[in-house]
Amino acid sequence: MPHAPIHARSQPARNTLCRPAALFVAAALSLVLCGCPNPSTPVESDRDPAPTSNEPVRVLVVDDPELAEVIERQWRARAEGEIKIEQTTSEKLVAAEGRLGADAVIYPAALIGELAERQLIVPVPDDVLNGPQLARREILELVRLHEATWGKQTYAVPFGSPQLTLLYRADIFERLGLQPPETWDEYESLAARLADRNELGDLAPPADAPWYGTAEPLGQGWAGQVLLARAAAYARHRSRYSTLFNYNTMAPLIDGPPFVKALEQLAAAAKHGPPEAIHRLPEIKGFSPHDVRREFLAGHCAMALTWPSGAKAESGDSQSAAKVPTGIAPLPGSLEVCNAFDGKWEPRRAEERLSVPLLSSTGRLGSATKEARDSRAALNVLVWLSGSEWSSDIAPHSRETTLYRTTHLAAPRTWVDDSLDSTAATQYAEVVAQSQDCSVWLFSIRIPGRHAYLAALDNAVHQVVAEDELATDALRAAAARWRAITIDRGVEPQRRAYERSLGLEP
Repeated sequence: MPHAPIHARSQPARNTLCRPAALFVAAALSLVLCGCPNPSTPVESDRDPAPTSNEPVRVLVVDDPELAEVIERQWRARAEGEIKIEQTTSEKLVAAEGRLGADAVIYPAALIGELAERQLIVPVPDDVLNGPQLARREILELVRLHEATWGKQTYAVPFGSPQLTLLYRADIFERLGLQPPETWDEYESLAARLADRNELGDLAPPADAPWYGTAEPLGQGWAGQVLLARAAAYARHRSRYSTLFNYNTMAPLIDGPPFVKALEQLAAAAKHGPPEAIHRLPEIKGFSPHDVRREFLAGHCAMALTWPSGAKAESGDSQSAAKVPTGIAPLPGSLEVCNAFDGKWEPRRAEERLSVPLLSSTGRLGSATKEARDSRAALNVLVWLSGSEWSSDIAPHSRETTLYRTTHLAAPRTWVDDSLDSTAATQYAEVVAQSQDCSVWLFSIRIPGRHAYLAALDNAVHQVVAEDELATDALRAAAARWRAITIDRGVEPQRRAYERSLGLEP
């Protein structure tokens, strides 16, 4: 069914940013101008304090060689004490039995449940959380109160957690009188329209250059997360926390109407994107968000689901011969939400935003391990690395982090690609600030077995996009796989973990 033109809506624009950028920047700058808190440990000369232990603190960095490298470099240049950086992968971390061989671990944000449930990490004491160096009041709300917590306790300090956002060609949108899509229906309509080079006039790329209406990260490890990000606005009801499972029985909810609708729309939009974006064969792994961003900044598509990154490791990917005029907006959302209690669709309230953020799809957290020889020394290292003074020199070097403090909002340029201009950087800061000020959100899978659950969702997306299977059938099979994973791990332990992942205590 054809959709109404994007620039001729009958609905009020409710997905617009709730505060002007100037207010965010002013608030952030006011914190900066008030001065940084004094270190809790004496400082010699201009160097920051050492850990409290006489032995080197062993820091294990997971899936992030760029972050490991910059931590080692910055610590060597700025601190008196010694740390020992080691690296590992998520697969090895999850497979570790009983010990990590480290005092502190920096890991993908969604693995907090795996580590906490196995008691491999310990909560952060209140005096550390409220200490001056962490400057916790600067940390953005959803990161501080939800992503770094498990159950009712804070287990980690943050290094930033990117969310998928919408990048779009600002020049094309301006020429055609378009606004960023606020709903997934509008997005699908725009993807089809903008895939047609004839619509673009003299802004069309050369005939021999690739061109797509949109690009989405549908590769291994990401296809299922894109599905969750799309379904969030349909499935996350204001009065219900339990979205992916029934937290009383652990019955999967992913084969319900919100997820079926989201998968059908995902498949429709994928027809207007790069065919290699979806994982199809062993040699075609599909696109990650970083692949999508590369395609967009190379001028190959009108829209993209990804996030900006200032990581220098991507400089070769992020530059294009001619800079692409870029706008940045929140992910689209929905005018309606499905109530899982009765399966009925109802309109979102006027005060509700249409877009619902997906949290912990990526990102990095740092925790002290249970086996730490000196947990205070381990926490001291993490707090300095994540705190207000060092964070802007460390976290931007990772592709899996983003700005996470109010002070970062005031200077977002460090956190975005070199090829993006200051307007795009400011827009990104606005989008991050808005998403961190939401009343509802959806977590990606954070319970033990995360990789297996996500693999089942990846397969469902693959079956629908690449094999033309019905979304209902693919998600029914994924739900069956989820039930088997849960039974294999134990329904009751998984139920307790799921409650804690929602911020509750069993």
